[in-house]
Amino acid sequence: MSLFIVGLLFSSVVAVNSIPLMNSGEKILIVVYNKQVTEQDIEKLVQLGAQIKYIYDIIPAVAICVKSFAIGAITHNTRVEAVYEDTMSQAMLADSVPQIHADQVHYEGVTGEGVTVCVVDSGVDDSHPDLNPLVAEWDFVNDDPDATDDHGHGRERHSRFPTGDRLCVHR
Repeated sequence: MSLFIVGLLFSSVVAVNSIPLMNSGEKILIVVYNKQVTEQDIEKLVQLGAQIKYIYDIIPAVAICVKSFAIGAITHNTRVEAVYEDTMSQAMLADSVPQIHADQVHYEGVTGEGVTVCVVDSGVDDSHPDLNPLVAEWDFVNDDPDATDDHGHGRERHSRFPTGDRLCVHR
């Protein structure tokens, strides 16, 4: 039996000048560092007027709210790997299927029959009949055994898999 891990991450690097302005010229950003975030990194952001919204545990990143004039200094910091706009987004199958080359796999006749699937996503509606039986679930964001969707779309990706097969879900 094969095990496939399906990762659903829908973000891309955003050019700094394409990030829309918030009220009062503020922007909400995710600043990703090339190594673990340090106290000095936080101090530099605060000195630039950034409000620290969240420091991520799993990735070396910080969510901030900052005036647009400070973004240049942030992006030129040699420890900063990328700057992302922090917005709501939706993934569309028309975009994601060719992006992960699933269309080529479909063309080759691969159906996935007899395969156990592990889904890594932002959450799941574990009461949905398409997820019966749900073998296991774990929420890596909240670090608990309840991977219930916190964002209102937990069934969409998982319902793509046939019912009756084994499915484990990680958030």
